Amino acid sequence: MARILVRPDWIKIIQPVDREYIETTLSDLVDRSHIDPEALMSQLASLGVGPLVTADAGENLNADPSLLALAEQFEEYID
Repeated sequence: MARILVRPDWIKIIQPVDREYIETTLSDLVDRSHIDPEALMSQLASLGVGPLVTADAGENLNADPSLLALAEQFEEYID
């Protein structure tokens, strides 16, 4: 099972008009991570839907110190 990680302050950086969409999407991602985590990760690696866009993707966070530093701030999204 994949874990869905988000910035702790995600709700503060999302426009109010988009928050319900993002919460619904995050809940869907959690559900889909239980069903087929590999397919979900493949889809997320090229995400570009609505206000969500994948900025970067990779398999080894240690290879990119700035990405690792950002990821270390994230916390698991609990639906």
